Amino acid sequence: MNREKPHIVWRETPPPPDMPVTQAYTWALDPDDGRVLLQDRGMDLEPGCRRYNLPGGRPEPEDDGDPLKTAAREALEESQIHLDTTRAVYLGYQEITEDPYRPGPYAQLRYAAPIIGYDPIGPDPDTADGRVNRRYLVSLERAPELLGWGEHGVAQAEAAFRAGQKLGFPVESPAPDGYRDA
Repeated sequence: MNREKPHIVWRETPPPPDMPVTQAYTWALDPDDGRVLLQDRGMDLEPGCRRYNLPGGRPEPEDDGDPLKTAAREALEESQIHLDTTRAVYLGYQEITEDPYRPGPYAQLRYAAPIIGYDPIGPDPDTADGRVNRRYLVSLERAPELLGWGEHGVAQAEAAFRAGQKLGFPVESPAPDGYRDA
């Protein structure tokens, strides 16, 4: 089936007040080693699904309309990490238009936030198969390549890099890439 892909534009501003927010994702930064957490969802995914992603997802009623609560809840559910939302930095949003499955435009928000705790990895409660996402920590320089988000992924990583610098994290000299599953 040949379907058109949505058009995505990265904007480092708040979305217009009347634009629906459909997702909130986090560039979750380890304050000790300067790396960002990517979910490694494994190789056996459905066609069109990407192996690596940031933690995040759709707002739920318990989030009380607060996208940062959405981002923190999703990070805990999907990657079993705790975020310091008091030090989170709003980075911007992806404006999505020309989506064949949803009228647009709509916004997908992005934050950078420090990881303040790791729980043992476990199944994502929102997956029917109980998928477990491994935690792959990588440099902000390498993350866009793994995410496969093109130029808007590079722009987001650059914004997360600047946020990491402001937070005083060693993002300029991160630890080597590696898994942190325990």
